[in-house]
Amino acid sequence: MDTRKHVLKLVLGVLPLCVLLAGAASAADSIKGQVSGGGAPIAKSTITLWEAGAGAPKQLGQTKTNGDGRFEVRTKGASKDGILYLLASGGISKASKAGGDNPAIVLLAVVGSNPPASVTINELTTVASAFSNARFINGDGISGNPLGLKIAARNVPNLVDPVTGGWGKVLLDPLNSSQTATLATLDTLGSRSGWQRLGRE
Repeated sequence: MDTRKHVLKLVLGVLPLCVLLAGAASAADSIKGQVSGGGAPIAKSTITLWEAGAGAPKQLGQTKTNGDGRFEVRTKGASKDGILYLLASGGISKASKAGGDNPAIVLLAVVGSNPPASVTINELTTVASAFSNARFINGDGISGNPLGLKIAARNVPNLVDPVTGGWGKVLLDPLNSSQTATLATLDTLGSRSGWQRLGRE
């Protein structure tokens, strides 16, 4: 099975969606960030920047992470209202005892049309991005109605902070954290999609 398709299917369809829109961040000419799993960097991971729209996703750029899991990819060619997302594939996890490149690693971060200058790609961004964009995931890509894509992308920061890769402010709000199962369920999914795929079964 295609590993991207597998990891996206793993985290879909389990929580009630709270469509609360987050404010957009300032636009940037490039996106810097770090890929991590199990709390440790992932080196030599292939980072691909995609733009989602009504048609097939458009690849805008590609790079690899350095030894600390850090990367920078240009956003040149992105449409004004296009929804951007990053896929991290493969790499060497510093959290894995096995060592060596792990082609099963596939992590996702949907960053919208105005991404922050710095982002984190990890298990939680994968869960939040895949869940929020569930209806728009087709195989290993994201596409669909532009308005729906925009709403889904704006919902991601409610679940996870795109800069830190930690929990989003809306999810940590007392009403959500204590009165719903969203936080606990996302935490469980993040652990499963991350630790198992990094060789720590």
